[in-house]
Amino acid sequence: MTIDREWIMIPSMNTPTNIRLRIGAASRSSGVSPHTIRSWERRHHALAPYRSDAGGRLYTEADVQRLLLLRRAVDAGHAIGSIAHLPDSDLARLGRTSALDPARELSNRFMEAVSRFDPESAERELNRAAALFPQDRLVREVLAPLLRDIGERWAHSEIGIAQEHLATSLIRALLVTLIRLQPPPAGGRPIVFATLEGERHEMGLLLAAFLAAARRRRVVYLGTEVPAADLAHAARNCNASAIALSLVSAGDASDALDLLAALAPRDTAVWLGGSAAQAYAAVAASRGWKVLAGTDDLDAILV
Repeated sequence: MTIDREWIMIPSMNTPTNIRLRIGAASRSSGVSPHTIRSWERRHHALAPYRSDAGGRLYTEADVQRLLLLRRAVDAGHAIGSIAHLPDSDLARLGRTSALDPARELSNRFMEAVSRFDPESAERELNRAAALFPQDRLVREVLAPLLRDIGERWAHSEIGIAQEHLATSLIRALLVTLIRLQPPPAGGRPIVFATLEGERHEMGLLLAAFLAAARRRRVVYLGTEVPAADLAHAARNCNASAIALSLVSAGDASDALDLLAALAPRDTAVWLGGSAAQAYAAVAASRGWKVLAGTDDLDAILV
């Protein structure tokens, strides 16, 4: 007879004899990923499973029911840190009252699918968002907040690197597809989108390129880690109206920006965006460049 190792009987001095589930079975039963379960236990003390004699986590049916209630409350828009201490009866009420708008609900379903490594379901949620929301709202209300949420969850160890990579790869694929599906540009000089050498963060850059394409601007998307000299060469050869740079990493980009200023065409504007762009505000002002605080600033100059 084959024994299912996910379900075990524990006759131990430390716990009463009972059926208990290992974390994989508890995850499948509750719909909460093992990584998230561990995070909720470690960071928020949302539940306290038994431990086997070997130290492994073991969950009762009551634990699984609590995980279900916690998941439903989180899906309804309640922060885990605010509800982890509540009794099951309160969690059940929270799960019946949604605190979310449709954009947030879509984002939560996307993240839950990512957490359980279900790319098909996650992609369906992204496609649903793209169908439901106008393009500017898709960026502002769904994709930009979702990317911030992914970063915060990773920073707080609520998702792992593999899940973060899965989420961003799916969003990247959506944005690339949407850019390609835009109507032909209305004409005019193109905008070159890139990051400088050493800057690998791409998602904000892709969002900006998508906004420009949605505004029927010509987009030349070069991607990440483009040397300043090559960037200037590209701008000159395509007669770019602007170079849009995303600056996110903490490294010093001063030398690359100096080289770009020396080599770029004088009639090509330079726009700096991203979380690190403000550090170069004085340099940008001295050169007549623009620092964009977010998508609203970009949209204002694209109109």
